[in-house]
Amino acid sequence: MHEFSLAKEIERIVAETLAERDSKLSQVNLVVGGLSGVLPDALLSALEFISSEGPLKGAKFVIREEPAVFTCSACSAVTNPQPPIFCCMKCGSVKGELTGGTEFYIESLEVEE
Repeated sequence: MHEFSLAKEIERIVAETLAERDSKLSQVNLVVGGLSGVLPDALLSALEFISSEGPLKGAKFVIREEPAVFTCSACSAVTNPQPPIFCCMKCGSVKGELTGGTEFYIESLEVEE
């Protein structure tokens, strides 16, 4: 379960960020792409497990999931294919590229001053 190591890295980033200011963390907003390899439920469980103490203590975790995005070279359509088939949902072409869905990042931290 690599989500636990991802949760620990989020904890490290939050601790580093909060060290620069005198604030209490209230919410962590994350973005997880459908093709990132990160399981949102497993990440949430890991974050909840490690948040009983330290910089994440008492924080709420919000995960926004982003779908796969395919930009078609044949018809220029931008569609959301359903893995494992990556083709244009409009014309069926496989010529194109995945232009979204691989992201994983901390979107924002909400703090109480």
